[in-house]
Amino acid sequence: MATVNISQLSEQLLKCPVCLETFETPKILPCLHSFCQKCLQRILKEGENAILCPTCRNEIQLPQGGVQELPTNFFINNMLDFITVQSFSSKPIDCTNCQDHSHAVARCGDCVEFLCEQCLAAHKRTKLTKEHEVMALKDLQSSDVQDKMHRPLYCSQHDREILKYYCETCDDPVCRECLIMEHREHAYGYLKDVNNKQRQEVKSLVDSTKAQTVPLEKAIEDITTLMERLGVRSKGLQQEITSNFSKCTEVLKEKEEELLVFVSNECRIKCKNLGLQKESLETLLASVTSSCQFSENVLEHGNEAEVMLVKKQLTQRLNDLQNTHMAFEPQEDDVIEYEFFADEFRKAIKFAGHVKAFPTVPSLCYATGIGLHKAKAEVEAMFQVITVDRNKELYGEGGDRIAVSVVPEDGEAFEGTVIDNNDGTYCVSYIPKLRGNHAIHVTLRAKHIKASPFSIMVSGRIDYHRLHHTTRAFGTQGEGGGEFNMPWGVAIDNEREYVIVTDTGNHRVQVFDIRGGFLFKFGNVGVKNGELKSPKGVAYSSKGYIIVADSENHRVQMFNEDGRFLRAFGSQGGQEDLLKLINILTCSREIKKTKATEFPPNVDRLSFHQLQVEGQLSHPCGVALSKDKEIIAVTEQDNHRVQLFTLHGEPLKMFGSQGSEEGQFLYPHHLTFSVKDLCLVSDCVNDRIQVFDKDRECQSCFGEEGTKVSQFDGPEGIAMDDESNILVCDNHNHRVQVFNNQGEFLVQLGSYGDNIGYFKNPCGIAVSDAGDIFVVDTGNNRLQIF
Repeated sequence: MATVNISQLSEQLLKCPVCLETFETPKILPCLHSFCQKCLQRILKEGENAILCPTCRNEIQLPQGGVQELPTNFFINNMLDFITVQSFSSKPIDCTNCQDHSHAVARCGDCVEFLCEQCLAAHKRTKLTKEHEVMALKDLQSSDVQDKMHRPLYCSQHDREILKYYCETCDDPVCRECLIMEHREHAYGYLKDVNNKQRQEVKSLVDSTKAQTVPLEKAIEDITTLMERLGVRSKGLQQEITSNFSKCTEVLKEKEEELLVFVSNECRIKCKNLGLQKESLETLLASVTSSCQFSENVLEHGNEAEVMLVKKQLTQRLNDLQNTHMAFEPQEDDVIEYEFFADEFRKAIKFAGHVKAFPTVPSLCYATGIGLHKAKAEVEAMFQVITVDRNKELYGEGGDRIAVSVVPEDGEAFEGTVIDNNDGTYCVSYIPKLRGNHAIHVTLRAKHIKASPFSIMVSGRIDYHRLHHTTRAFGTQGEGGGEFNMPWGVAIDNEREYVIVTDTGNHRVQVFDIRGGFLFKFGNVGVKNGELKSPKGVAYSSKGYIIVADSENHRVQMFNEDGRFLRAFGSQGGQEDLLKLINILTCSREIKKTKATEFPPNVDRLSFHQLQVEGQLSHPCGVALSKDKEIIAVTEQDNHRVQLFTLHGEPLKMFGSQGSEEGQFLYPHHLTFSVKDLCLVSDCVNDRIQVFDKDRECQSCFGEEGTKVSQFDGPEGIAMDDESNILVCDNHNHRVQVFNNQGEFLVQLGSYGDNIGYFKNPCGIAVSDAGDIFVVDTGNNRLQIF
């Protein structure tokens, strides 16, 4: 054992962090922090069996026996004994074996007692203790015998049994009794034999743990530096704010002085004018008074000759005074108004600046979305950035500085477009120009978010003009597994690479692997939950739901990914004879002979409008999930509308009605959603595709009846690829037409026939994440993959 520095031990290890005194009965917690037993008992709240570590604040569950059952820190006890022995020359040790307070001269290693001369003699005489290992204190001061100071460790289960063995099975030191009883069949060895191996394992673990000190110290240094920078930044901002508001104060003072001067000047001008008016009136008053007084004196004291002598002059003067026109009303007023525009001033104050700090932590913020995993040259890719605070909770406000830089392996970097949703999330879009490896750097306030930079391979666009060959096909007519009777809809489980197909004529759903290998089927004809009648549309949710339009049962059923029934929603809306009639007309295509404003024979308007009830369904056909996968959209063939439901089947909204105007339908069948949450519906009998915006108002439409390109004869299945191209099954023209996202024709796939690459009434279509196109070749009872 190496020599121990007593002063260092005393200062660093041997004082309780709570009472700051030398340890008494030191107990060690699972977090490896030690405290006096009495200190822990004082901290423990009454009735509780857990305690917060005073050092690291970790919550510690106490053993059933409480604090006293926590393991004793033998290392500290040994060091305390060592300190005591090392200093006994200057500080005598009292005998711990008797009550005489005599000075100890020796120590028994077995009893862990300090012995005086008398107790030492008795110890050597007594039968039970005479074989104990006793050493003089002066001998124990030598570093060569420090190992003799270690207290023996006794088994907690068996009194006075020393721990001598090590159970390798349980990874615990045990005594002889434990070995015989509880650990009889276990692998074990002597502690001294396994000591080196176990020490080496612990040392390796210590070394690997100590390796964390470098990044921890670096992190602490960075935080300290940041705190210092924050202090400097705070002081600088405060000075800037004070300076700017001093300028604002100066501007306000200038305005105050301007207004005060204006008031003073206006008052001075008014008073001057009023003074002049007053002076004129006073002069006139004096003239009137003196003239009247003079005239009255003449009349009172003058004789006839005297009066008559001045009469003419008096009359002239008095008439002149009476004819003098002078305004008696004040030529000014005391109206000087001051209006303070409080609301405008408050608004103006906002322009004085604001201080904003963001609690978001770049290393905890993250990004998600398909645009982080794959992209195509010249095609917009999108993903979302989610900002969170130090508690890993979504920060519900916007305004953070998100920057996105896309760096091609060979080429110039360019910036992505960031849209602030003002709720703590940000939509990011970018359009790569080149194929190949790209790095996407996403930073928040110039620091990378979690997992940034992201690596992505940008591929080329789909060349539909070269896509004329079917890679494979599967299915044939029949009732067995992998056989079809009028397959209708298809959906892809991209995660498990499953292909889900509605087998309408067999009243079931079949599931295949991505190469067309049959896996399992579920459903059979019936009206009970889990049973189907002519299932048509199918959709798959990433939450593991298979959603099926149970057409003849006028409902939608949901199954788990293994085909087990979960729930159903919807009920028949309308009279049975009306439904049968419309279904017959639809199948025969004779409905085209009926005008959109007319009702078929034997169907009155009242019975038809009974169909228009929210939540009720009449021959549901297509099903699709909205962009956020939270809304189920269902087309109703006979109600000529689309209904929206929650994943629990609660009706949200419906749109569309019977007719041929924009926003109206004649037997809508399939539908899909774009990445921008536009809803595209195949308006079957109107021979067109209608596009609805997020408010489900008709935004545009394309197509018309015919056999030429961009014309349809009963458009059915509709899907979009990852370039936002639109693929439509042109049912009675026996082909698939491909359009860009503006509805402009690109290319045609297939034509009438039963060979591979040809179609008979293609109905359903889906595009996998890998870019494979799955077409339900209904008339040929198979699926073809391009």
